[in-house]
Amino acid sequence: PDSAAVGRIVAEHLLGRGFRAFATVTSPENADNELEVEAFTRVVGEAGFGCASALVPQDPYGDLAHWKTTLRRIDRAMAGWTPPVGVYVGQEVYGRLVVQAAQRRGWRVPGDVAIVAGKNQETLCERPRPSLTSVEIGYDRIGYAA
Repeated sequence: PDSAAVGRIVAEHLLGRGFRAFATVTSPENADNELEVEAFTRVVGEAGFGCASALVPQDPYGDLAHWKTTLRRIDRAMAGWTPPVGVYVGQEVYGRLVVQAAQRRGWRVPGDVAIVAGKNQETLCERPRPSLTSVEIGYDRIGYAA
């Protein structure tokens, strides 16, 4: 997959919807996320805006300690956000956690916090509500072509 294109497309999508504050929630253990965040940050930077980045464990399900660390890091990151903010999350599970944290703060999704999730994991993008916008990477097509 073209991770740089994913980051660029997400940034352009959020910029096109009028967002002027941006953030990312990704894992430092995921090479795709690194490339996506690099491109995302570059595009919003070229548009004259900054981007707050939060790093969370790759596998928040690993054990209870990972789960709690993920929740704390997301909560800490969101404490520095000023809505409205456009957010790229590397995995859909992070998006769901951002939705929950936003709701606890009284922020509306997508009005105050617009979330674009990583790889279009349908189960987490479509349910529960609000749904998450995501990028269809086309892994089936990539695998078939390979």
